[in-house]
Amino acid sequence: MGKEKKLSPVGRKSAAISGIILESYKLKAKHGEQKMKVEKDHGNVFADIPSQILQELEQVFLENDNVLIKRIVSKGQKSPKSEWYDQADNEWVLVLQGEAILEFEHGEDLHMQQGAFCFIPALQKHRVKWTAEDEVTIWLAIHFTVQDQNLNRDKEEQQ
Repeated sequence: MGKEKKLSPVGRKSAAISGIILESYKLKAKHGEQKMKVEKDHGNVFADIPSQILQELEQVFLENDNVLIKRIVSKGQKSPKSEWYDQADNEWVLVLQGEAILEFEHGEDLHMQQGAFCFIPALQKHRVKWTAEDEVTIWLAIHFTVQDQNLNRDKEEQQ
């Protein structure tokens, strides 16, 4: 038998959070309340990371009409200077490994290192300003539906 790699405290917490969310949705899906896509029902967020990362990688772990949980792997990638994420859903993001800088439209930069998390409300323009080039940055991103559906309509009217 091979030697099993132990998870760091951050990895254990992340796995526990993901497990709780997944179990909750499995129960709802079993009773017909949610339609969901689950790529895998277990695994390791630190596994299967290629040695060469030429572009940012995304892996969806769980997705349904209300939530999307994905891993993002970066190594020196950043958003183009003129492009902003402007999402209709809320996002909660956690840096599991590495470091990055998020930039917000109103001029604030947020330097994120291992263990740092951030809530980004729907329609908050932001971008990845920088990720470490000498190490892999692993993010856990959770996108979830805005409860006030008028928010989407208000944005459309502004354009």
